Amino acid sequence: DQNKTLFDQLLAQKTEIENELGKELSWERLDDRRASRIALYRSGSITMSAEQLEEIREWAVQNLFEFRKILNPIVQALVSHNSD
Repeated sequence: DQNKTLFDQLLAQKTEIENELGKELSWERLDDRRASRIALYRSGSITMSAEQLEEIREWAVQNLFEFRKILNPIVQALVSHNSD
């Protein structure tokens, strides 16, 4: 229940989060599971060239850092607020 509540609170800030990130995210509540998912997808395949795979790795790392920088303070504030 806590995970779904937190996800719903993040989803309520979807526009602000996506605007700050500059990218559209995939918001997947996964009602039949404990977890939910907020994701950024890109196409790719393990059979791509080494150069293409390196580009995908760099893309993933850069987006991970940006995603974390934006979401961590929001999540911390929501967790603090929900524990009050």
